[in-house]
Amino acid sequence: MRRLIQSAYTTFGDSSIIHFLRHLAQTDLEAYGICLSLSEGHTSPGAMDRHREEIWSLIQSLDLVPDETIEAFVDHDMLDFEGKHDNVPKILFEGPGILCPRRQKELLQAATLYLGMVQHAYDFLGTHYGDFRGDSYFRCEIP
Repeated sequence: MRRLIQSAYTTFGDSSIIHFLRHLAQTDLEAYGICLSLSEGHTSPGAMDRHREEIWSLIQSLDLVPDETIEAFVDHDMLDFEGKHDNVPKILFEGPGILCPRRQKELLQAATLYLGMVQHAYDFLGTHYGDFRGDSYFRCEIP
């Protein structure tokens, strides 16, 4: 399994997402913030303490990757939670003013394009690795 992970490569879908977000970060901070908020910091009060620990423990118990790898993801997840990433849209759009229809459409287009890229990336993973209900190395059921 370790050899398989070491031979992994960035997929076209992942590269597209990375470059799209990089472009938005340089050209349209509001659109960038909206796209990040769609996939970062989905937290609710109290959810982190118990539920997330259970999820990470379950993932770690599958012994798919070294513990250090899982710890990096847990650390990132904790930083997202502590950094209140779920507040990004609120921070971006607080204050006076209403977005004009043209700007609303631009932001919706950026979010829709981003979600399409994410969907494509996940679809590719499914076809590349097989059905998520298949080989236990490539699936994880979280209650």
